[in-house]
Amino acid sequence: MKTIIASSVLALAAASAGFAQDARPLYLEGVENGVRASDFIGKRVYVTEADTTGMSDTAMADADANWQDAGEISDMMISLSGDTEVVLVDFGGFLGIGEKTVALDMQQLALVPDADSPDDYFIVFKGTNAELESAPAFNPDMVFAAADATMPADTATDATTAPAAAPATDMAETAPMATDGMVDLTTYAEADLIGKRVYGPNDEDVGEISAVSLDADGKVAGAVVDVGGFLGMGEKEVVLTSAMLSLVPGVDGSEPKFAVSATQEQLETMDTYQR
Repeated sequence: MKTIIASSVLALAAASAGFAQDARPLYLEGVENGVRASDFIGKRVYVTEADTTGMSDTAMADADANWQDAGEISDMMISLSGDTEVVLVDFGGFLGIGEKTVALDMQQLALVPDADSPDDYFIVFKGTNAELESAPAFNPDMVFAAADATMPADTATDATTAPAAAPATDMAETAPMATDGMVDLTTYAEADLIGKRVYGPNDEDVGEISAVSLDADGKVAGAVVDVGGFLGMGEKEVVLTSAMLSLVPGVDGSEPKFAVSATQEQLETMDTYQR
């Protein structure tokens, strides 16, 4: 996910809360206790049910044992008006697949100094993992599409001039993708999946679907993929769910392909499918 925050430096969460926008000077020598956005992204975020008020005032050598690792900051955003600052946190899933992204208000985060490293800190907010599970997922459609504004006028299209969509392939017709880009496996028959190849990053062939797992209603719940091995020997069976798979359009009219964001090596670390 690309970084779209406009500034290169952020103050600690509470540092900017008390100043009205029109009272801020135009030029700043620096930001006291400032945090670069580039350093913020990738940090782990902890959740606690304890009150986080005042946590930023006391340095800690280690994360509190009662804090739970909630996920990782993948991006940061500000509204065009500058009055909303959020961090996007990815949590759940496995090896980056099946994750959910939620937007957390910067003002709700406490940055606790690391006593062992003056340049480091812990990021904590008050809540529970259950609240994260029930929180609305971040909606990327609400992101300001700045790139559209730079499109040359002679290349822009609208509903009256846009070319008709190409006809869908048989696979796309029988098994539509979910609206969030994931494959809806429940729309497939077992025979439509067996033998299909699955591709990872950089179009790496990571394995073949050899079986399916079914839910209580008898619908396909997961694709069993054979990964690793050599000439069919030593392969490992792992289950990929709808949240892990996407459907990549084919090239030059070829059939769409199943894709996963994990490499073969990462898939080989998953639990073996138990028949």
